[in-house]
Amino acid sequence: LLAAAEEHGEQARFARQIIASPAVTPLIAMMEDERSVERAWLAMRALQAPLSALFAHRRQPNPAWVRALARWLVSDVATSWIRITALEILSASPYNGMAILEEHLRTVKDHEPDNWHTRAHALRLLIERFPDHADTLLDLIFTHEPRDGVLIAGLRALDPETISDEHALEHLLTLCDREALTTPTRAAIAAVLGRYARAGAPRAAGLLVERVLCEDRDIDILQIAADELTSSLEALATTARDARFDALIEAMATQINQRIATEPDAAIANKLLDIRAAL
Repeated sequence: LLAAAEEHGEQARFARQIIASPAVTPLIAMMEDERSVERAWLAMRALQAPLSALFAHRRQPNPAWVRALARWLVSDVATSWIRITALEILSASPYNGMAILEEHLRTVKDHEPDNWHTRAHALRLLIERFPDHADTLLDLIFTHEPRDGVLIAGLRALDPETISDEHALEHLLTLCDREALTTPTRAAIAAVLGRYARAGAPRAAGLLVERVLCEDRDIDILQIAADELTSSLEALATTARDARFDALIEAMATQINQRIATEPDAAIANKLLDIRAAL
């Protein structure tokens, strides 16, 4: 109903009517009650759509709602899920949502085992809702962040429609230069490079070969990269089949040949031979 109201510019008014309904008053009280985290979270979820609509359309939402949601972000009894839901509502505000997400991302609490989970969602929300302002934090995350979950959330949120290939690929290169990246993170890097290549960025396809196929030693990662490369080249061939595309294929074949010539592992060498033959 709120989505339908938005089409007619009535979303904020409709959301106010929902929140003002006497039937909703108990939910607001439940959301503010720290004695039962589960009940508070369920109430917050029930109120999420209308509250988010109000935060998105009003410069100064009801201060009591802001305090209740902000209190859950720092509460010692809060679960990661109630913090994430509070962040999703608060960050709907175009006026201070970005500052709230940035503050939460910069707050690392090693004593909280699931702190990474909340921060991963904060990063996703920052990239999705404020892509023009995400560069500085992305650079910080991809340079220093130790938690796989946060890194992978950032990688999955990189979208060619909101983050330019120039900025995205620079962030990926920063991450690729780090040592001892885990298998899930390396797989996510290959997927992002494929995503940008399919969106029309030949440089991403080149980096898929240079930084994954020619460097990684995990057969599974090589297979993921090979699949991404195949679909990427198919997409690029339909939009950029010219001399530059042919030169890209030739450069890829040369790089893979060089890796094969020095590869001591027969299984990896055979995999690379199959990839080169498919070019």
